[in-house]
Amino acid sequence: MKLKIITSILLLSFSTVTFADISKSDYNFMKKEQDDLKEFKSSLSEKTFSLPTSQREQVNGLINQIQEQKSRSQADTEEKKPTNLYFVSFSIPDDGVLIMLKDANHYHLAPTIRGLIDNDFRKTAIKMFDLSKEDKTIGVQIDPTLFLKYDIKAVPALVISCGTHYDKIYGSLPIKDALTRIAKDGDCKSEASKLLRDDGQ
Repeated sequence: MKLKIITSILLLSFSTVTFADISKSDYNFMKKEQDDLKEFKSSLSEKTFSLPTSQREQVNGLINQIQEQKSRSQADTEEKKPTNLYFVSFSIPDDGVLIMLKDANHYHLAPTIRGLIDNDFRKTAIKMFDLSKEDKTIGVQIDPTLFLKYDIKAVPALVISCGTHYDKIYGSLPIKDALTRIAKDGDCKSEASKLLRDDGQ
């Protein structure tokens, strides 16, 4: 019994055992078991194991389902991604950015910022929390790729899209005035006109 316990400890922890602790015959026996264990582990590392055909088919089926779900999810995300955007920045004073966010929300535009404040989630969350105290319906999306896609050089900026075309207006003028300009002379007249007709509905 004592030998079995010592052997188990040796195999689990690989601690050093000296001749002073056990007899030479016991040590040789444990050394052989340790060598056999190492050889067994080495043999396993050089082998691959195949699942039975039925299990392999089930696994492959699950993998295909996951891939299909991921593809559908990505496609749905692209389809639902907003194309009418209002680019802002938290560097704008709170009073000003709050008015802009409320105005964007009224016309169903997606307020968009480039990134986190000082690259810090906590600071950004605190800023949004403070703003939401004034209006719980406002929010922003963080997407630097949209700044690149529409070549946004300054904020605030309004982008109205229609198919492969879009109109872009810079400046802090009210969104209604910017939409009116696009509805009159822009490539996306019909989209801007629709937003004006809906007027927050």
